Amino acid sequence: MELDNPTPSLGKLEATNPCGEIALLPYESCNLSSICLQNHLKKTSKGYEIDWEDLEKTVKLGVRFLDDMIEVNTYALREIEEMVKQGNRRIGLGVMGFAHMLYILEIAYDSPEAVRLAERLSKFMRKKAEEESLRLGQERGPFPNFDISVFAGTSERYRNCALTMIAPTGTISMMANCSSGIEPAFSLVTKRRTFFEDDDANRPTREFLMVDPIFEQELKKLKMQNAKCKMTNQKLKDTQEILECVAEHGLGDVGGLPDKFYKIFTTTHQIAPEWHVRIQGAWQKWIDNSVSKTVNFPHMATVEDVQKVYMLAWKLGCKGVTIYRDGSKQDQV
Repeated sequence: MELDNPTPSLGKLEATNPCGEIALLPYESCNLSSICLQNHLKKTSKGYEIDWEDLEKTVKLGVRFLDDMIEVNTYALREIEEMVKQGNRRIGLGVMGFAHMLYILEIAYDSPEAVRLAERLSKFMRKKAEEESLRLGQERGPFPNFDISVFAGTSERYRNCALTMIAPTGTISMMANCSSGIEPAFSLVTKRRTFFEDDDANRPTREFLMVDPIFEQELKKLKMQNAKCKMTNQKLKDTQEILECVAEHGLGDVGGLPDKFYKIFTTTHQIAPEWHVRIQGAWQKWIDNSVSKTVNFPHMATVEDVQKVYMLAWKLGCKGVTIYRDGSKQDQV
């Protein structure tokens, strides 16, 4: 992280925001926003492809929006305003919906093709974000700490000292109905129990299915002639019955679906830790802030398994890495 400190003369990066994707100097904060990648696809005669022109417009609008936000923010302390508004003007433009984009493009998350696409997207976004920050630098002047930054004496008179990051987007991705950050989908179908006041003991009284929207959309396109639940050997007549089976037993226990479903619709715990890190490393390669990404381990993971992930993350140039072993907390999703 310190190698990417744009203003080392002001001090060392000594903190991060809560999820670790933004390294910060004392009193520095950062404004973040994330682009929903799955909304930047266009249909062709062969399926779907990325609409690069549309993505470029959104990236440039996002940079301008975040720089405007610095101007209109109310700052809790004078020192924060001096470091942010009158100092580095650090912003963080990121993404969400990466896993859903892969679903629609029919690319498996744990594949070299997904890693290549991640790096291509990261490089494209960085380039377009830099173009817009340079344009803003011409319009409004570079960030005030420019002359004591690593860019001093160059023609790269950016409006912002740093531009891109990947946040977890836990809440905003729910609002946007897309997968979070660059994470794989956690599950295709989840049974959720809710609490209502119609029970005096406040016990769960209703149960409903939370379904991945892209998975459900693709299921509805199918003719359900051969679908069956392997566990019960029952024929599955419609989408709802398939979803019930997936919720109880997982996609692998539904037979008779097209082969691509089993290859493409992978979820968090089906993906080996190595692929989680390779995807993160591909994104990090062109991101000037950092990346928030969780590597999920099964309950039986060993110390050596964790060590391999940390070493691979270091070798791939990741600035940080988070691991979570299933069942390591008493209460979890």
